[in-house]
Amino acid sequence: MQKMPIGKYLNLDTGKISIDRILSHYRFDKEQAIQIRKVRPQIEQRIEEILDGFYEFIFNFEHAKRFIDTEERLSMHRQLLRSWLLSLFNGRYDDAYFNYLNRISEIHVHIGLPTHYVNAAFSYLRESFNKVLIEEDLLGLIHIVNRVIDINLDLLSLS
Repeated sequence: MQKMPIGKYLNLDTGKISIDRILSHYRFDKEQAIQIRKVRPQIEQRIEEILDGFYEFIFNFEHAKRFIDTEERLSMHRQLLRSWLLSLFNGRYDDAYFNYLNRISEIHVHIGLPTHYVNAAFSYLRESFNKVLIEEDLLGLIHIVNRVIDINLDLLSLS
């Protein structure tokens, strides 16, 4: 999927990102936001398994080892990641949610996290979520989950 330039997302009068514009570009509507809530119980049930695999995957990158270098940082990062991953399936994509994504993006910039690390991490998460959906016979929701992942990936890559 080709990324849209940031200008397509901005309200030129306020300089703020337009949530409605982003969601409409992905053809993501309120009905799909409601449907995605059906996935949360299955993801919540397997979140520890997903997180274990995620950290095994990202610790192949030297940058992750430098940034998450103590048990305390790992615990804090894991807690924040768990919270954010579960929020993907709340069906609420409002100013507060997008402001939270912006803070995550700013942290990535602050620590110098290369975009390809973010892309690789999202690739792992997409595979993990799709695996859960396949195993739980929720194939009809894969396209909605993938849209939410794409939206989040684009927003986290804007900075």
